Amino acid sequence: MPKENLDFLDAPHVGLAELEVAFPEKEFKERLKKIQAVMAREGIDTLYLTAPESMYYVTGYNACWYKVGAPPAWEYAMATGVAVHVNGEKPILFDIPDEEDVAHTTTLGTIIKIVNDIPGAEMYDKTFEFEASEDKGFLELVADILESEGWTKGVIGLELGCYRPSPRVSKIFQEILEKKGGRIVDGTHIVREVRKYKSPLEIKYTEIASRIADIGYRAAVEATEPGITELELHGIMTLAMQKAGGENAGLLNPIRSGIRSSSFHLPTSRKRIMVGDTINIDLCGVYNRYHSNIARSYCVGKPDRKFEYLYNVGVEAMHFIQNILKPNLSVKDFSANVKDFYMKKGVWEHRYWVGGYELGIAFPPDWV
Repeated sequence: MPKENLDFLDAPHVGLAELEVAFPEKEFKERLKKIQAVMAREGIDTLYLTAPESMYYVTGYNACWYKVGAPPAWEYAMATGVAVHVNGEKPILFDIPDEEDVAHTTTLGTIIKIVNDIPGAEMYDKTFEFEASEDKGFLELVADILESEGWTKGVIGLELGCYRPSPRVSKIFQEILEKKGGRIVDGTHIVREVRKYKSPLEIKYTEIASRIADIGYRAAVEATEPGITELELHGIMTLAMQKAGGENAGLLNPIRSGIRSSSFHLPTSRKRIMVGDTINIDLCGVYNRYHSNIARSYCVGKPDRKFEYLYNVGVEAMHFIQNILKPNLSVKDFSANVKDFYMKKGVWEHRYWVGGYELGIAFPPDWV
């Protein structure tokens, strides 16, 4: 048989052309200035960010895999990240060839440095400016680039409170940076502090995420019937949110029923929902990685007296809160008012936990 002509395989690789960025470049510039102001206040010269939320906030970088839990051969790639200098005009994104299209497709106002992380790799049809060797791997090359920019002298902040990179990789990276003259400090709080204050566009995305969450919850309630499994209900809920423009959440949105409904962190199961079951749904609507959470309960059939009373108190509490909310209301006064309401209803001593957690940008494996 004649050999097939495979010349087309030698054609240049064509990357993704359309940008997938949720914010204008002006907003990224404003965020950079705010981060640099906090860095100056804290005496940090260079900040190296590895939390997916931080990378997204500063550059728009948006991937589906961050090498967490990767085997040792890929473990160093958990140190891909974004460097910010206190006086730098742009952040620098360090990434590997596997994610070159991701870097160019999802970032704005960013200097991109692609480091070929595999010594002698022949899987790519081009050479890279920064090539790993037997003597220098990814971490060393990143440090060399930072040094060439003059960013390794002085105080270097790392996100030591982040789950990536692994402790082993983080320790190696710290030692490399210290040898180049850097003094390492924990900079986990820097971007988190700035992220607390939302722009109008961030608020808009959160409001859209809230509407998506409502759509998912309503779809689950309407599809509930005796005999359906929690997982089937989860699929219906997820499809409804994604049809409305939603994205995958940082946590698996759990549904728990019956005796399982009081266990807050049990995963959704194959349990069949029966008449009399209480169902608890804790879900986030997600839009452009911004999360909005609701956690609600309902019953299949008539609930017992305790559930019905507590549920109705919860409804009253929401109306009470809407009436007392006003500009400049302190958290202390707010909490005192709500506590007084619950005491008058006779349920304060039955509380489990009263509190909250930050919501906003989130990537798997968490939204808290």
